[in-house]
Amino acid sequence: MGLGSGHPMIVGGAGSPAALALEMAGGVNATGHFSGWKALKNDQVAALEPEAVVALSIGAPLLAADVSAHPALKGTAAARENRVAVADALAFTGFGPRTAHVIAAAAQAIYPDARFRPLPRREWLEDDLVSL
Repeated sequence: MGLGSGHPMIVGGAGSPAALALEMAGGVNATGHFSGWKALKNDQVAALEPEAVVALSIGAPLLAADVSAHPALKGTAAARENRVAVADALAFTGFGPRTAHVIAAAAQAIYPDARFRPLPRREWLEDDLVSL
């Protein structure tokens, strides 16, 4: 996701690994009406009116506060109600040993008042797979 106001956001539509991971987290994909990955302009993202957002971070640190302040999202319920999470992109969409943990953390971000049974602690698991 490009966070400069002039950069489009890359979003995962139906059939993308991000859409599958979001579904596993209990989320409803606001971009499920198209297939695969797609670049959307700020007004297109805002028009989706997301109630929650899971942004994917690749390499460089990304803060949920920066995602919430993005022009495309700052007026949405997701930003107003602090339901924005940043997940490690590879862990969220790579479907490896960390995936269950990052999906569980994303589910908690989407549904902050819900109680989920914690997954077993793994010594090889980083603590920062999802930030809020």
